[in-house]
Amino acid sequence: MTSSPPTQSETIPDEIMRAAQKVFDDRLNSICLTWDHSFGLMSEDQREGLRRSFRRIGYHDIVPAFAAALFAERKRAAEIVIAANNGSNKWREVAFSILSQAIPQSRQALLLSASAIAGADAPPSAPASHSAHRVPSRAKETA
Repeated sequence: MTSSPPTQSETIPDEIMRAAQKVFDDRLNSICLTWDHSFGLMSEDQREGLRRSFRRIGYHDIVPAFAAALFAERKRAAEIVIAANNGSNKWREVAFSILSQAIPQSRQALLLSASAIAGADAPPSAPASHSAHRVPSRAKETA
């Protein structure tokens, strides 16, 4: 079971677009510094001009693509949780298994989504058997 990217008729929720924008905005200064290594030495007007240019590019091209990927992953997680729910409480283990592979920043948001989809009042917590499981960070993977 795989989820496809959003179709033309599907609208990416505002919360996902805001999350994608925040990820981009959090990295904007780093992008500017990569583009022009003298970014830190520029006047504030010059820095703001470069930020504005990259923000325009990012919001037009990068943020929508990132939001579509987040939305597809959320749909995939929801489909698996719903399929696993079928009247049992096993959905918590399934949800944690899926979310243990998610990027750390998105885990809590996805847990809350899974909880809402499954009709639970509170987000699931990690099952005891999985509580020590950690996904390696990209820095460790490339080392």
